[in-house]
Amino acid sequence: MKKALACAFAVALTLSITPKASASSANVSQPQPNDPSVYFPSDDELPAGFERVPERDLEFSESGVVALLWWYERYNPEVSEDDVTTLELIAELAPSRPLADVIFTSTVEAWGERMFVFEPLEGLGQRAVVGRATAGAGSERPSEGVMVYFQIGYLLPPATIVPAPPPAPTSVPAPP
Repeated sequence: MKKALACAFAVALTLSITPKASASSANVSQPQPNDPSVYFPSDDELPAGFERVPERDLEFSESGVVALLWWYERYNPEVSEDDVTTLELIAELAPSRPLADVIFTSTVEAWGERMFVFEPLEGLGQRAVVGRATAGAGSERPSEGVMVYFQIGYLLPPATIVPAPPPAPTSVPAPP
């Protein structure tokens, strides 16, 4: 009997966005990105065979953080008729860099409590880790989970220049 390996992959992305334009920058209006799905790959950019399972998607927001999880599955009949690889893509948007940093650290710690072992990952964003966990080690069908979690930093949305109002008319003395 062939041993099957089912894998689960999670890719998580944490971003922070700039606060709205302040009074000191009244001539610049910055639209706020609040849709994490814009950071997900298109269907043709996914690894071959993965199909989205929208009923397993999650969306939540709390304390100004907006997060979205999209769930994908790929069946592997060449391994076993019930072998499935899952791919979870998660994007989070935070209203500030400090909050994005807290989210990143607390997320890695939370997954570490679920038996994931993390190590630094170079060359992806400003902070990145890869975590691995094995469920059912020693069983006929162990399952390996891999998580790539990275932060790409503080986003400045494209600025839209708003014209300054014309100067107020000044009174000019009448000629003599």
